[in-house]
Amino acid sequence: MLSAYVLTRNSERLLEKVLRPLLAVADEVLVLDSGSTDRTLDIARGLGCRIEQSTFEGYGAQRQKAQWLCSHDHVLFVDSDEIMSEALVEAVRSLKASGFPEDAYAFRREWIVLGRPVRAFYPVKSPDFPIRLLNRTRSSFASARVIHERPSGQRSVAVLDGPLFHDTFHSPEEFSRKLDSYSRFGGQDLLERGRSAKPAPVAAVGALIAFVRWYVATGSWRDGKVGLMAGVFACRYTYRKHVHARRLARGTDQSGPVEPTPEPVVPRRPAGLDSRTG
Repeated sequence: MLSAYVLTRNSERLLEKVLRPLLAVADEVLVLDSGSTDRTLDIARGLGCRIEQSTFEGYGAQRQKAQWLCSHDHVLFVDSDEIMSEALVEAVRSLKASGFPEDAYAFRREWIVLGRPVRAFYPVKSPDFPIRLLNRTRSSFASARVIHERPSGQRSVAVLDGPLFHDTFHSPEEFSRKLDSYSRFGGQDLLERGRSAKPAPVAAVGALIAFVRWYVATGSWRDGKVGLMAGVFACRYTYRKHVHARRLARGTDQSGPVEPTPEPVVPRRPAGLDSRTG
């Protein structure tokens, strides 16, 4: 048996396209929502998904909560802007028939920004390989970071055939919203890991280095306007996370609740990754 879940907040844009592949392969689809005010819940309810509500306290904590709200030990999860291809659905279906022999499975995630495939978008190169299916008795988010979260505990990981399309940053407004969300969580993450915020001049130098790395070194300059956005995002995020970390350390960050947005994954394959479909 297989459960699936999606974390949502005001996720109506792509939600039906995200949920339908999950419904095609999972025995249960859970939507864990953190205060949507758009049509998110109506869409999920209309498709027959189970809905739960929870205050958003960070990506790792929210994923762990969703994982244990599921009815079955094998759990499939995607972000609210990640759409499984037909080939990937078939790969999961075949894997389900074989009984899920590995502890976890990674998907080949291809990034699409403003409707265009890209070579990279901070902090990953495209494609990247996040774990998106796991046995919760062997792999969990219990110790995951507040951002850039990854499951731990799994001893065996396989890559499934078929792409997972990450259709993100569809407008300048979303760009600004996610930049603010990520940088605020990035500042919190710095402090939780015992690291201090860099002084503004040092952070500014780091931001310029990030721009060069993610715009020039990754080849994003060949992606035109979208590539420039990748460089600008890396630059601003790198600087702003230190701004928020300083404010948090002083107790002066008055930002309101952070809207959850799809998490980026460190651009490397998990240890022990192979290319089997199970």
